[in-house]
Amino acid sequence: MHWKNTSEYTKLKEEKKTDNVTRATIVHEDITNGTKQYDIAKMFNVNPYTVSRVLKHYKETRSYERVKNLGKPKKLNTRDKREILYEISKDLMQLMSYIRKTIANPI
Repeated sequence: MHWKNTSEYTKLKEEKKTDNVTRATIVHEDITNGTKQYDIAKMFNVNPYTVSRVLKHYKETRSYERVKNLGKPKKLNTRDKREILYEISKDLMQLMSYIRKTIANPI
């Protein structure tokens, strides 16, 4: 499906995320009442896979809260960036291949 308006897609995605109150209640239902995952999914109108993931996360971390996705790690840290800028400031006409060889962490 192609979304014409990406903000509409983001809004829909945000609505689908399970909030912490629901996640805590899912864990509570499973632990205290021993309710089946399928029945919990029906109660909260969520996918049974969501219930499974919430319970798995709780068993692994003892926390029901969502983990913020950190995304792809940065290729360069602050020190690497500073070192590149320093090399460039010494000679503005240097080739990138030379700078790449001189820095500690090769790119």
